Amino acid sequence: DGEDKISYIISHCKEDKVAILEFAVKTLLANQDYQALSLNFDLYVNDPKEDKLIESIEEISKYFDKPLVLD
Repeated sequence: DGEDKISYIISHCKEDKVAILEFAVKTLLANQDYQALSLNFDLYVNDPKEDKLIESIEEISKYFDKPLVLD
């Protein structure tokens, strides 16, 4: 039909990856709470409901059934 077509190439940038991770973490927290991050991904988050922040891995390990393993 004689029309010129334009192709766009979309490349992912760092901000996209950060936004995806942020969405995934927020969704996981909303659905499974903080323990899911610890047990599934070895990520540790201070619970904002607690007045005292968790200071170390040793402190965190006592809240979960998962044993503490230090390399």
